[in-house]
Amino acid sequence: MSSNEEQQYPGGAFSRTLPRRIQLVAAAAGCVTGVALLGLSWIVSLLAVFLVIAAPVPSWCPRAGRWLILVPALVLSAIVLPICVANPVELVRDFAVGPRDFNFLAMSVSWLLSPILLIWCVTAVVTNFLKHKRESL
Repeated sequence: MSSNEEQQYPGGAFSRTLPRRIQLVAAAAGCVTGVALLGLSWIVSLLAVFLVIAAPVPSWCPRAGRWLILVPALVLSAIVLPICVANPVELVRDFAVGPRDFNFLAMSVSWLLSPILLIWCVTAVVTNFLKHKRESL
């Protein structure tokens, strides 16, 4: 990690805020998952708005910001991952063979990217939390 992602304080302790790259992954995961969930229902896709809104919060309130990113990411993962695990062949085939309409391609790519981004987001937040816990001990 670069020194401009985490600020070091004079005792070697790191700042409690999430790095900017984790906040960007959370915002990207929310946007991509929102587009993917439009295929199910626009009401379900509104759940992704919480992840997008929560992305900048750790800059102001680090502890609550971690939870505001982690909880919506876990809820969205519980919706998206079973669908992607149950239909992997169809998701890839839709992207490769499906019609060449822009909206269809955007939704197909979103279904392929959303599980990757959600897993990345949850893993990054939990890893950051565990790293700070270990440093505080």
